[in-house]
Amino acid sequence: MYKFNSQSVFYRYPQGGIKSNEIITFKILVKRNMCAPELLIEKRHDYSRTFHDKIKMHWISQEKNYDIYQAMLSIEEYGHYYYSFVFDNEKSKDYELLIYDDKYITPNWAKGGIIYHIFVDRFFRTKIIKKKGAIIRNWGETPYYLPDKKGEILNNDFFGGNLDGIREKLPYIAKLGVSIIYLSPIFEAYSNHKYDTGNYHKIDPMFGTENSLKKLIKEAKKYNIHVILDGVFSHTGDDSIYFNKYGRYDSIGAYQSKDSPYYDWYTFNNWNDDYVSWWGIKTLPEVNENNDSYINFITGKNGVITHWQKTGIMGWRLDVADELPDEFIIALRNSIKKNNKDALIIGEVWEDASNKYSYNKLREYLCGKQLDSITNYPLRNGIIEFVKNKDCTNLNHIMNKVIETYPPDTVNCLMNVLGTHDTERILTILGSKRVPSSRSEMA
Repeated sequence: MYKFNSQSVFYRYPQGGIKSNEIITFKILVKRNMCAPELLIEKRHDYSRTFHDKIKMHWISQEKNYDIYQAMLSIEEYGHYYYSFVFDNEKSKDYELLIYDDKYITPNWAKGGIIYHIFVDRFFRTKIIKKKGAIIRNWGETPYYLPDKKGEILNNDFFGGNLDGIREKLPYIAKLGVSIIYLSPIFEAYSNHKYDTGNYHKIDPMFGTENSLKKLIKEAKKYNIHVILDGVFSHTGDDSIYFNKYGRYDSIGAYQSKDSPYYDWYTFNNWNDDYVSWWGIKTLPEVNENNDSYINFITGKNGVITHWQKTGIMGWRLDVADELPDEFIIALRNSIKKNNKDALIIGEVWEDASNKYSYNKLREYLCGKQLDSITNYPLRNGIIEFVKNKDCTNLNHIMNKVIETYPPDTVNCLMNVLGTHDTERILTILGSKRVPSSRSEMA
């Protein structure tokens, strides 16, 4: 009946996400003597669609038993769309079309770069900086991962890696061709992983000081290496200035009093022990990112973003971006780009970011007002399947889908990963007969 390939520049040009007001050319091959098709454009919403435009396609040529029809159009409003072809009362399948803001660009310095992810405590240490309550392990010793007598995993054993240790290893990192160092969270926190932020304005003492970070950034520039931080803004630690469950901070936390300036940041079902926490983990009380006080604290004139960008960092990886409201991500972007228009913003997104639904919303990560890049886990899955099973079908589909739907500026600075702190290591996946299932095996 017809021939069309949404991933071919012959049938749809240009490929990828399309700038608002950019001319798009569609072509379709239709069996001879059939009626001329119409191109239908529909605007996508969360779980509905609305009519946008319908254009009669015109004949331009023929090929064997097919007529070739063409239509050209532009779309002004950025967002998610479907396009399809209508033949009298019949309609083709829906094809995705992402329109992004025409002012959207990503930093040139990040395009094609190599990212080196460092889990600070486990990378390299110069001297051990001790902290009260921390268990210091010998380098190379097995981490302590079992629950205590209360069934809790404390994450309080440390190996002593720090920012000065990273600075010392810069020549080694540079020899690998690295252009970006992405640091796991470095703000003061109780745990070794630091995803339980205790103080957004202070480097954890075991990692060094703010001056340690500035020295690392300054030295890294000599090797043309940029440093980006991990921004954990969906939750804090229960042991923090803001929640202060254990009273270790000289502040009135939300757990201590309803009169706390931070009380409205959190959601209590029944104050104070029954509160909403990230994935039910009580050490990570969830933050209300729609709270004006919290938004201003993070993104305001003297907020967290501004404070750390003044040190010279060149961007942020936003932890669990799916759990951050659109409005909050937009506020983050505005603050980050206001401080440095060349800063890079990477969102932790595990699925296809061009049509991702999260908390019943069709997300607009790549429409030009939120993220520059995402963690490209789909590519990881495709590569692993290809290497293990010698079948490139899924890898081919994933790569073509990204090129078809993502803005070119996004494609050129994707965080393509083979493994992260949230996945099994690639050597384990490819080198073992099976993936370890128990904590003991993993250790």
